[in-house]
Amino acid sequence: MPAATIRDVLRVAERGVAVRNDRPWRVRALAGAPLARLRHALAGASFAAPSEGAPACLVLTTEQALDRTGWLDYGMFLERIVAAARARGLDACCAGTLAPAHKTIAESLALGPAEIVVRVLAVGRPDPAASVPPPEPAPLEELARFQGFD
Repeated sequence: MPAATIRDVLRVAERGVAVRNDRPWRVRALAGAPLARLRHALAGASFAAPSEGAPACLVLTTEQALDRTGWLDYGMFLERIVAAARARGLDACCAGTLAPAHKTIAESLALGPAEIVVRVLAVGRPDPAASVPPPEPAPLEELARFQGFD
């Protein structure tokens, strides 16, 4: 996967709406040998590694204690990464919960002592055979109330 593609995805994601102006997110984009080292470190510590078929991985971190607004902004940033990847024919899949693997990831990537791993995204071309269909959405009546419409 070309680094230019990942840069483009991140540039688009960075330009989105945020409540706060400080943009608390940091991203470590991995491919090739660095990604292989992370996968090896996670497997060696008995953690599930990001998707083996994905040629790239984004490790999203923050160095701040985030309040609700900060976490909301971070979630919107993460969703924009996924949308920007999909707009380019890619997919971005959240690796399961890696919170217990924070120390292993931090050591493997030489993260700073205040840097917290928020999420790991595997990025690559979608494999329809391996895709898990999303759950059926709840009925719209459970999601929204419409008032004042015709």
